[in-house]
Amino acid sequence: MVIKIRLVDAHCSCPYCSRQTHIHGYYPRKLTHSTFINRACTIPYLQRRYRCNACQITFNEPNPFTHSHESITHETKINILQDLKHPEITYTLAAKRNYIFKAMVLRIFDRYVHIARKPLPQILSLNEHYLPDSDYDSLYCCLLMDFVTGVIIDILPDRKKSYLLYYLSHTKHETYSYETHTSELDRIKYVSIDMSESFRSVFQSYCPKAIICADSFHVLQHLTKDFNAVRLKCRRETPDPVLAYVLMKFKVVLNHNVQLDNVARYNKRLTVLSNWKQEIVNSFTVVNGRRINNSHIESKNRQVQRLLNNANGFRNFKRTRNRILYCLNKEDTYTF
Repeated sequence: MVIKIRLVDAHCSCPYCSRQTHIHGYYPRKLTHSTFINRACTIPYLQRRYRCNACQITFNEPNPFTHSHESITHETKINILQDLKHPEITYTLAAKRNYIFKAMVLRIFDRYVHIARKPLPQILSLNEHYLPDSDYDSLYCCLLMDFVTGVIIDILPDRKKSYLLYYLSHTKHETYSYETHTSELDRIKYVSIDMSESFRSVFQSYCPKAIICADSFHVLQHLTKDFNAVRLKCRRETPDPVLAYVLMKFKVVLNHNVQLDNVARYNKRLTVLSNWKQEIVNSFTVVNGRRINNSHIESKNRQVQRLLNNANGFRNFKRTRNRILYCLNKEDTYTF
């Protein structure tokens, strides 16, 4: 589809001296207008160029559909940005749908999507995500989420203790009030984490008043893994075939008629309950009818993984961070 356009002469005044002008000539432009998804649309636009009668400055006539230096319309950019709001739409697919090159889609996204960090909430959930293709020197990124609203606060390029210390230190310095002698870190009351020692030590240092809660799923995961290790070790060492069969089946171990040796013995594999006792007890805290855990942020992790799978990975971390926040947070949008 080709739509030829020439605007009505608006008799523009000079933008520099406000004097009268005259038409200096016409400049043909070819614009991409992708409002019609089922077909390519091109606008041959004959643009006027004016000359001031007083200062002799020349300038282009104003128009409602594009900037003077761009070859696509505003409507096309809006369509592209709305397409990229969906995790299943890749940059390549957005380019095909709007009849432009992928490089142009990337430039549009980088120019108009800049998601700022949100204020830290009262209940903070942390989790990591595998991101091996990032241009940042780390295999994992770190997600920060508001437990109550489910909004992703920020995405960090690294989960290491050194980077987390830097991030919290920078946040404290950036938001510190000399009147109240507080910062955003003092707003945090609860922190929900997986059983990562680095997460625990970092928040114990920078948020000493915050209550740290161990995610119940990770507690059960650790206990099940450690119990299975002990069970399989006993199975390999027992000479009794009946006990070997009992120990081979996880469900049978706790429901059987065989007399096992029940003498209490210390096993270092099961020290998770003692090392994380207080954090496990804290995790039974209920807020708004919900026990504090990482189930919500784990669902966000699945959405992030779907986004990465559709795109076959990302390398530019800044762009990846903006795309994840742009797709996962409903209120985050583009800015012209």
